[in-house]
Parts: sequence; C-alpha cells; structure tokens
Amino acid sequence: SVIRQNLGTFPNDNVMKDGIDPVLVALRSFVDKEAIDCALLTTPICQYNANTNTPPVVADNNGFLPGTGTDVDPSPTENQDGASGLLGGAYKPTTNVDMIIKLTDNIAMIANAETADVARAYYTQSEDGISLQSLSTSIKWEEISKTNPLYVLYMYGLWNSESGDSDGDGYSNKMFDGEPLLPFGDTIVADEMEKESGFDAKLTAETISLVNVWMAMTSELYQAVAYCRDGATNSDRNPVDDAAAFWFGSQTDPNTTNGSTLFAWAGRAQSEFTGFASGVNDEMIKMLLSLQNSYAGCKAAAGNNQRQNRALLMKTDVDYTIQIMTVPLVQNFIRSLASVSGIATQALNDRDNYMVLYSLMVLPLISICDEIIFDDLWEDVLVGKQPYTAVTFSETLKMVQDRFQCLGITCSMVGSSLDKGDIWPECVDNAASNRLELSGYTPATDESLGWSKIDLDISTILSFIVMEATPLAADIYNNGRNVDDTSNGKYFSINSIHAPSTADVQDLWSSYLAEGNGYNPTSISQNAIEGTTEFESTSPLKNSAAASLALATIDMHIATLDSMYQAKTACTDKKQQQASSFWDRAAAITIGWAEGASEGGSDTDGHLFFQIAQELCEHFDSCDENGHSKINNLVVAEFINGLQYVQTFQCDRLQSSIDTIATLLQAVLVDNLAFHTQFASDSDDMHCLLAYVSANAIVPFLRAAAPELANTVEAKIRVASNPLTCVVEDRDAIYSSLKNFVTLKAIDCDLLGSEVCGLDAGQSPIDSNSDTVYTSNNSGHTVANGEYVPDVDVKDLSNLKEVIHGICNAVDTTSARNSYEDEDTIGMSIKSMSLYAKYRMDDELLFNQYVYALYDDVDKTDGSFMFDGHPATEYAHTIASVAFDAEIINTGCLAVKVLHVWMWIVHKLQLAVQQCDEGVPENYGAIDEAATLWESGLLFQMAENLGPRFGHQQMNGMTYLNRQIIDRLNSAQVYHQDKANSCQSKNALGGLRVIVKEIVSYMTAVLIQKLIVAMVDYPNSSSTQEDMVELMSFAVLPRIMGCGHEELYYDLYEKL
Repeated sequence: SVIRQNLGTFPNDNVMKDGIDPVLVALRSFVDKEAIDCALLTTPICQYNANTNTPPVVADNNGFLPGTGTDVDPSPTENQDGASGLLGGAYKPTTNVDMIIKLTDNIAMIANAETADVARAYYTQSEDGISLQSLSTSIKWEEISKTNPLYVLYMYGLWNSESGDSDGDGYSNKMFDGEPLLPFGDTIVADEMEKESGFDAKLTAETISLVNVWMAMTSELYQAVAYCRDGATNSDRNPVDDAAAFWFGSQTDPNTTNGSTLFAWAGRAQSEFTGFASGVNDEMIKMLLSLQNSYAGCKAAAGNNQRQNRALLMKTDVDYTIQIMTVPLVQNFIRSLASVSGIATQALNDRDNYMVLYSLMVLPLISICDEIIFDDLWEDVLVGKQPYTAVTFSETLKMVQDRFQCLGITCSMVGSSLDKGDIWPECVDNAASNRLELSGYTPATDESLGWSKIDLDISTILSFIVMEATPLAADIYNNGRNVDDTSNGKYFSINSIHAPSTADVQDLWSSYLAEGNGYNPTSISQNAIEGTTEFESTSPLKNSAAASLALATIDMHIATLDSMYQAKTACTDKKQQQASSFWDRAAAITIGWAEGASEGGSDTDGHLFFQIAQELCEHFDSCDENGHSKINNLVVAEFINGLQYVQTFQCDRLQSSIDTIATLLQAVLVDNLAFHTQFASDSDDMHCLLAYVSANAIVPFLRAAAPELANTVEAKIRVASNPLTCVVEDRDAIYSSLKNFVTLKAIDCDLLGSEVCGLDAGQSPIDSNSDTVYTSNNSGHTVANGEYVPDVDVKDLSNLKEVIHGICNAVDTTSARNSYEDEDTIGMSIKSMSLYAKYRMDDELLFNQYVYALYDDVDKTDGSFMFDGHPATEYAHTIASVAFDAEIINTGCLAVKVLHVWMWIVHKLQLAVQQCDEGVPENYGAIDEAATLWESGLLFQMAENLGPRFGHQQMNGMTYLNRQIIDRLNSAQVYHQDKANSCQSKNALGGLRVIVKEIVSYMTAVLIQKLIVAMVDYPNSSSTQEDMVELMSFAVLPRIMGCGHEELYYDLYEKL
C-alpha cells in the first residue's frame, strides 16, 4: 500500500508521484521480513531505516536540477557575487551557481589525475547529493522525456546503433553497450576509464565534459523553456544561469583557451578553424545573455497565452544555442578524423580514442535523417575502425558535411580547418540560394530547402514515439522543429499547416471533419502520436507506423493540396514570386529533404507521399526499369510543368497540373489501402491498423465521388480500443469500392501495383502470379542420379542450375545481376525467392528465426524489422545485392545457393507438410519441388564436394549428408504417394514433420561444412575469402539463435 500510495497506479493521470523515500523504506522493511541478505542487493536499500515512519513525499521539480532529481541548494539565494559574475563579468547570474562551478572545477582535477582511481574519486565526489557522475546516473526519464529533445535524440541514435539492443519486441528494455540506455553518459565514461589502452587523464576529463556536462547544459536550457511554458519561473532557480555556469565554469579570462571548461574547449576547437564570423564563444555569450533576458520576460508574462508565446520564442533560441554548442563537436570530429588519417599537422596523443569520443557525440544526430549513412559511419569509425587513408578521409568527411542539416549547422558555422589541403572535400552551404534539387525538380525560390525539411520533423516524431517520449513527439507535431518561420521567430509545424486556407481544400477538410462511424481523419495523427483513443492499447512501434502513414497521407496531403491552390490564387493575382514560392513549397512537402537530389529519390529514406509511392511499387513489384515509382516520375514531371505555367501566368494550365497531381496522389491512396487490406489478418494487427489509417486518408475522397463507397470501407474496416480490436473483413467489397473509385476518378489502372482494376474476387496479387499447378511426371525425369523420382512434373525447376551457372560464370556483374533479377525460366527469378518470402513464409518458424536473428534496426514507419537498411524479410536479397554492388560475383553466386535456394527448399518442405495436412491429393507436389531444388540449386553438388574434406565417404553413390537427405526425401514422398491413407492420418502427419525436421538438420550441416571450409581457407586464400566467411556466417549463425543460444550467437556474429 505504501508503494501504491507513493508511486501511483497505472493507468491514471498521475502515474509517478515520486515518493521515493517512503518506497525505499517499505522495500527495506520487506528485505528485513524476508531475511534477504543486503550484500546481495545492488541498490542501497539497506541504508534506509525500516522503523522510520516517513510521510509520503510530494514531487516538486522546481527545486531540482534537471536530470539529477537532487536539490541544487537547500536554500538557494541570489548570487552574492553579481559584481564580478561569470567569465570576469561577461555573464552575471541572478541565482547561486556555486555548486555547478565546483563540479566543473572537479573536471580540472580529473585532467591532472595520475590514476583512474583518483579520477574516479573526483568523478563520484558528491556535494549535497550532486556529482559529475550523477549528472548522468540520476536522470529521470519522466522529466527528460518531456523537456529535452536533444537528449532523447542521442538516446535514439545510440540505441539504434550496432552497440544498442532491446527485447525481442524491438523496443522494450533499451540498452547501450550492455547497460541501460538512459544514463548513457556514465556508460561511456566507464568505458573510457577502463579501456584496454590504459588511463588517459585529459581524455577522461574531456569525455566527462561532453557526455555529462555538455548534456546537462542542454537539459538546463530546455528546462528553462519548460519553466517558462508551465509558469514555474518564480522558483529560486534559474536554469539559464545553471547552463551558463556549466559553460563558463570558474574561468575568468575570456582570451585563454587553457583549462577544462567548455568555454576553453570551444576556444581550442575554434583556433583550428577559420570562417565563423563571430566565433562560437562570442555567440554563446550573446545567446546566454539573450536567454537570461527571455527568462526574465517569462516571469513578467501577463497571462498563459503570453507565457506560451514567449516559451516558443525561447525554444527557438535554445535550439540555436545548442546548434552553436554543436559546432566544436563537429570541429573536433573533423580534427580527429584528419588525425587518424595521418593528414593533420597536430596529431592527438590518443587519437583513436578521441575519434571514438567525437563519433559518439556527432553520429547519433545523423541517425534521425539518414539511418543508412549513420549505420555505415558507425561501422567504419566505431566498430570496424578501418584504417583511414586520404581517400577514406575525404569520403567520410563528405558524408558528414552533406548531413550538416541534420545537426542544425552549416559549413560556414564550422569554418575551414587550418590543415585543409587539396584532398579535403569542399563544403558549400545552400544559404546563398536555398534551393535544393528535389529528386529531379529544381525549385525557383529560396524557401524550398526549409520546407523540404518537414520530413525531418516527421522522422523525429516517429523516433520519439518509439522511444516512448510522446510529450516531445506531440510538441514537435504542434510546434515544429526544423522548418523556420522567419516572420515570427518560431517554427512552422505540421499541425499549423494541415488546416487549409483555400476554399477548394477547405471543402475537402470539411468532409474530413464530417466523417463518422468511428472515423476521425483530422485527429488520427495526434491520437497515434500520443497513444490515445484507438491507439491507447497498441505498442510504440505500431503507433509510430500509424503516425507515419497518417502524417504523410492526411496532414501533409492536405498541406500539399492547399499549397498548390495558394499558388493558383497568386498566379491569378499576377504575383509570380509568391506563386512560385507556394508551388515550390508543394513540391518540397510532397518529396522531402531526405529523398535527395537524384531522380527517383531514395529507396529507403523519406517520410512523405513520395516515399510511400516508392515503397508500394516495391511491394507490388510495379516499379519502372530503374526501380522508381511510375507515379513519382509523373508527379515530378507535373511539378516541373506547373512551375513553367506559374512563371508564364498560364493559370488555367496550372489548374490542369494541380488536378493531375491530385489524381496521382489519390492513386497512391488506392494502392496503399489495397496493400494493407490484403495483408491484414487476425494474426497481423499491424496491417490491420495501417489499413484503418489508410481508410481514414481516402474515405473523404470516396465520399466525394460516391457516398456508398466510403460507407462500405468504413463498415468493413474498424478499430476499437481497450482492448484493441481491429477488423478488416470482406476484402472483395473493399476492393470493389476502390475499383469503382478508380473508374470514377479516371485513374490509369496501369499506374496501380495492387491490381485493383483486374483482380478476381478473393485472389491475392502475390499468389496470382505465383501459384503452382501440378501435373504428373510423364517424362521420366529423375533427381539425384536417379535416386529420387518425382511424382509430379518438376522438369522446369531443373533449369535453376542453368540460371545459377549464368550468375556464377558471368563475365561481369551486370550480366550476373540480370540473371539474378530477370531470368524466370523456373517460373520466378532467384531475386523473387527473397522478395516473396515475406508473403509466402510469414508464418514459417525457421524463416522468422533468420529474420529475428539478423535484424539490426526497426523501421519506425511500419514497425518492421530491418537489416542493413532494408527489410529484414529480404535479408537474402540484401546480402546478394551487396555482393553484386561490390562486383564480387563468386560471393553473389554462393549467396543465391545458401540463402535464397536453401530457404526456398525449407519453404517447400513446410508446404509439403501443409499439403499433407490439407489432404487434397491433386495439390501434392511440394516435396518433389524440394528434392529438385536441392539438386538444381547446386546444393547437392556442394555437399558432394564438401563431404570428402570432412571424412565423409561415398554411401551408395553419394556422400553421407546427401544420402541422409535423399533417403528422407524419398520417405517423405511416400506420405503423399499413398494418397488414400498416409496424409489422412494425424500420426502419419507427425511422422512427416519429423522427417522434414531431419532433412533441414542435414541441410544445415552442409552449410556448417561450408562455413568451416571458408574459415580454414581464409588465411591462405584471396581477399574475397573474408566475404565468404561473412556470407556463410549469415547462413549458419541464425540457426544458433534459433536454438536459444543468443549470447553465443552475438559472440560469433561479432567475430565472424
């Protein structure tokens, strides 16, 4: 009852009451009564007196240092040294900051410590409950998740890295480097103190300054905004003063760069670079003074509205201040990179570890806008620690420079290194002309760059949902973060632009508002972000996926339409600049910054309509010959046409472009709903939820075309919460409504990938292209030197060996890739074995074990597992593609055998069990396909070649493993040939399952042999043998994970 009273109950409006002391006393009482040995406990519970009757503690955050939960000073007073202030009077705090200055002085002591033990003593030294360590270890999630977006961004990046981990659901129990994620700063400090290369006092001090003190300073700045917003500015503590104390410390001379303060550290970094006109420290002094004045203004606010407005203005200034603080991080990253590459004139003593430190401080910020580049950089710099040359230095620096926008900084802010030479890549801002090429569209005005970054808002929102920091996610939705509104000093937000201003789109918005039957399109994004109403009982990953889809197809869809009609109005009024600006905005918020400049955009990045169309064409295999969405190609072409009409005041023709783009976007909505409807099921509530979101996005358009179409969809797709109930029923009726809509809107059926226009009732688009019709084997075709005689005609499957030979013996990778992707003489391409796996094998245990073992990331747009930046369900295709991209044909050749074909055989074996269970004799045949694929996939030959190297002699014409596999395939075939009895018996079905399991075990043994041979041959073979070892590790290690040996799996995965 004490715990319940002081920690609250769930769910309610006050989950954590924060009565820590009485809870710990209650736990001590429990320890005593249960005779638990205090020495076994890792928390200091036993120091609390179980006989003390401590009253409940009411949390009051106003007197606590953010991130510590500890009172800064039992009785804070006005600063007694206001005449001198900080930095020799450059900043005069209004409150007592002595405690913080003492903490920063301890960093100087650590920098001069002779041993790690001495440094650790200063690190943990506490005064009034606060230490350098507690700046990290005492952070409270319930505070940081509401106030500091930057800290949560770092958490997301570190968790998302190769060093991050979580439970099997993809989000619970987040870890970094084997420790809880929240106090990541202390984890990094501990790693630095205990590193194998030994103790380095200056590096330890700098690490603490950045991961603990620099971070604590950001928390103080954002806490000031929270106090301003919540009306808590009348407390005796001023967080801006605390932030200033963290930056200046006890330093008094503004001209010295010696010492351990952040001010001195920034000065040293700046001395290595030229270009930033005012300098980081000068800009920091100006911004801290400005924020101090803003905070005072919050105290004088006349009411809640004025206070809220001032808080938003203050938040923009805090964001900019932190961007300035980021500049020295990037400068030191560049300096460290140059140092490890051997091209800097001033090398660091422990340069590898400095490279690690500054990578940890810079790379997580990139994860929000480009997770693939983040993963690549993390692997190269922190995991593989590749030897850097002038070439790799230039490539790495260019990747980081191109993503300065992710960090909120510019090339001019960072400046030019004094070590810069010919090999250094040029860093050029778009500031001279803020026009970013958008996937083939060239804007005419200077606003497109800013507006295109609205997709970074969405990316950050989704990251925060997955991190379970929903207050911060909601704040970005409502108040923005990446698109500056220069007219009022705030940001444009998604919530501020989705409400239309033009009459044409207002009519559509009214229809959104009028939807009933449990549908509420205007609030679905916010509900998903906040986890309320229909999303109250769903997981963070599902809420993130729902929010991603809703933001793109509802909020940003409306904003795109409204921007186009604003351009039309300005065109009619002969305001060319304004019309061009609105038209560029429409293109920017349809395509987005993350898609890049290349035609067709990115295959994986982006969060707007453009990316949804791309993903759908990949799902339905309906992309053009370059792998791009046909709809996207037309959208970009029409934006280009429309810009010409704007510039020549051809407003009628501009209306035609608007209509064309609107219709193309509606075609995406059709495919989107068709896709999620198709795969929604009782066991897949993710697709069911996304079908519900998709329906919300399209029903107003259906209703405008024909009300009965909208009524049908709303009746067939329903969601209720508490408990979650998601229903998608009568797919034929839904598809029929979509088909009628396509006809009414004159949407070109050739643009659709879902085959809504021509699909037979009840037929799946995937199955319609892939179902096998078995016929009898009348040709006498045999397998395995005549040892296996198929019952059905599988002669075409035997052609697989010719396809594989075409890959393995190709004269170049282009020819190999063509055979891999396009050759379908067996009825499908080898590539499609992997792409179709997520549909064909979605309920098969072994396939899902491989997906689970290999996934290294979670797609926050749909909650699915990712591997190397691509869907984990397509792991085989991803690995083969990497080999072909690297022009390593022999590795690609082996990949198709041990990944694609091997798993497709397993699928056929599982299908054979299913066919036997269904008991329809004319549908038997999968076991014959499995036998044929073992031979035509050249795995039979592989086993023959490997056997002698492991002492396996010939057994009646074949090696041991092949003999075991072929004999069991023959035994399995008997179950199907005896159509009258075997497959009708449940006992027999169990026997077939045992045989199939044994076949897979022997097939696995062949893979293990291949892995061992690759490792044995590696030291004395070509450099590509290392690729072979890695490939075979991907093929074998997931089987170890499937046995439950996760620790062994991760150990081997890291080594191999």
